[in-house]
Amino acid sequence: MRLADITEIDNPGGHEVMKADIADLDQMQRACEGMDTVVHLAADRSPSADFYETLLSLNIIGTYNVFQAAKDQGCERVVFASSINAMLAYPPDLSVTWDMPVNPPNVYGVTKCFGESLGRCFAHDGLSSIAIRIGGIKQDGEPARNQGDMGQGWISQRDLAQLIGLLHRCRRS
Repeated sequence: MRLADITEIDNPGGHEVMKADIADLDQMQRACEGMDTVVHLAADRSPSADFYETLLSLNIIGTYNVFQAAKDQGCERVVFASSINAMLAYPPDLSVTWDMPVNPPNVYGVTKCFGESLGRCFAHDGLSSIAIRIGGIKQDGEPARNQGDMGQGWISQRDLAQLIGLLHRCRRS
C-alpha cells in the first residue's frame, strides 16, 4: 500500500508514503505506478467551497488526474469518494434509487457527479471504478448527530475503512 497526500503523513503504519499534489498529473502518475487499485479520497469537502479557489483544482482537475494516471499506469480500479451531495437535492421524503439521475444541491455536489461520470468514461478504456456516496463521517463510537437530510448518510471511520477494503478485494467487472 502506498499513501499519497499533499501534506506529510504522520504514523503511516509501515506503509510507503509519498508527498504528491493531486493537481499535478506527473505526480499522480508516480503515485499510481505499480498499484492495482487507487483509492481517491482527496477533495475539498465543503458544500460552500469556492469553485475557482479550490473545487476546480482539487475536485475537477485532481480527479481527472487520478483517473488518467490510474489508466496510464495500468491500474485495475479506482475507488472514488463521491458524496451524498450528488443526490441531496431530492426531497427528503423521496426514496432515491440507484437509477435516478444525479441531483446535486451545490457546486461541490456537481464536482462529485463529474468524478462519477469520469469513472463511467474511463470504463470504456477498461478501468473499473466504484463511487461511494459518502455522507457524514463520524468518529468511532460517536453517536450519529441529527442533521436533517444528512441523518441517513452517517458512517463511522471504521465502517468506511472496512467498506473501502472490501471494494478493493471484490471481483472486477
